[in-house]
Amino acid sequence: MNGKDAAREKIERSRAPLIDLSHRIHAHPELGFAEEQACGWLCEALDGAGFKVERGICGLPTAFSARVGG
Repeated sequence: MNGKDAAREKIERSRAPLIDLSHRIHAHPELGFAEEQACGWLCEALDGAGFKVERGICGLPTAFSARVGG
């Protein structure tokens, strides 16, 4: 299996949780640059998926970076 197919398969397996996360964010709107709930939910989801999450980057509490692999 090539990398593209592996990525597609992983995304398909994550489809339901990603849609649930999207609906949760949509149901709880927040003002721009004050998306604290959405940021927290996104960071939790990424952390749970194995990403190294760095929160509060660039002097913004709602900005984050997520990395995986080398």
